[in-house]
Amino acid sequence: MVEQAVPQAVRVLAEARRLVRVPALVGTRCVLQQVLELGPAAEDALVVGVARRMGLSAEQVDEVARAAELHDIGKIAIPDSILLKPGRLTEEEFEVVKTHAVLGARVLAGGVSELFSVAETIARHHHERWDGGGYPYGLAGEKIPVAARIVRVADVYDVLVHERPYRESLSTEAASEEIARGAGSEFDPAAVEVFKNLTLQV
Repeated sequence: MVEQAVPQAVRVLAEARRLVRVPALVGTRCVLQQVLELGPAAEDALVVGVARRMGLSAEQVDEVARAAELHDIGKIAIPDSILLKPGRLTEEEFEVVKTHAVLGARVLAGGVSELFSVAETIARHHHERWDGGGYPYGLAGEKIPVAARIVRVADVYDVLVHERPYRESLSTEAASEEIARGAGSEFDPAAVEVFKNLTLQV
């Protein structure tokens, strides 16, 4: 099922990239709805596990896992020359990348379902930090929506264990240690504690 969903999701996101560059947001939302209906992929088990153990209902867990698929949808508006740059970004380039949070939320805003609302929230706030040093609004602590706090931990872990144009991947152990070091500063300490328990069980 997942193997069939992945290429379908790629095609849908490619179409979303084409549509979002023109003011056809109604059509874009229809495309994005198709992505949401695919359901969470296998690699989102971490989002599901953390969300469950943080007390979200079964319905909320499903919504967060599905909505998390679109947390970086705003990057479709960021030039590939920046996203795929093989070296460190300049300050100006990083400021461009940071706009993807609000841009993604703007694409998802006004959806017809609660799932769209959750996806908008995650897209807008998944780069906020527990200590208030994140973006786009500098929210801190529990002012950051819980869905975004959960996705933040899972997303950073996923980034760390996969190779990027600008760096090599970390081992799962090293990535887990990096997440643990960020508890109370970058990440919700409760989410990190749940994350550590989950990874110890793997």
